[in-house]
Amino acid sequence: MLVAGLQDMLALDFMRNAFVAGGCIALAAGLVGYFVVLRNQVF
Repeated sequence: MLVAGLQDMLALDFMRNAFVAGGCIALAAGLVGYFVVLRNQVF
């Protein structure tokens, strides 16, 4: 049931693009957060 719902969502182009964009943003935020903590910087 969960897999079928995910397949239905990924069949749509804009949803696939949203997942890719969200993954890229999550990866970039994780890298930035790692270096912020590593260097003891504050925003």
